[in-house]
Amino acid sequence: MQIYHSTEHLNIQRPVVTVGIFDGVHKGHKYIIEKLFEISGRRQGSPVIVTLWPHPRHVLNNDSSETRLITTFDEKIKILSALKVEHLIILEFTKKLSRMPACEFMEKILAEEIGIHHLLVGYNHRFGSDKEGDISRIKECAERICGMVSDHESN
Repeated sequence: MQIYHSTEHLNIQRPVVTVGIFDGVHKGHKYIIEKLFEISGRRQGSPVIVTLWPHPRHVLNNDSSETRLITTFDEKIKILSALKVEHLIILEFTKKLSRMPACEFMEKILAEEIGIHHLLVGYNHRFGSDKEGDISRIKECAERICGMVSDHESN
């Protein structure tokens, strides 16, 4: 598994991306990862997981305790590696990033910096400032960003 700690100098061919914390990498996460592999295969792309560290709860609540997480950061990496994830992009979660609206995150980070070809999220996924990026907002933003397609999966 290739691990990136920034989006600078990425050279991933046709990234098919899912975004999430993946704490615990539970059954729902594994389902999304399976779909990521399936869609990237159909679209002749590279499966990519974008995750955040430190956990947003630690930054926003000034909570540095890892005891409340299901898995440690290192455990999460091992689990994702065992699942044969090809590319893992770890974005540093900061208060500044937390204030970025969903459409801006999609356009600047996913489209411009990563070069996303496809986005896959779970049915209840949310991101962006105040978690305003629900599935309908994500679809709305994707339509505005040239060439970006969004899917959601329900389980």
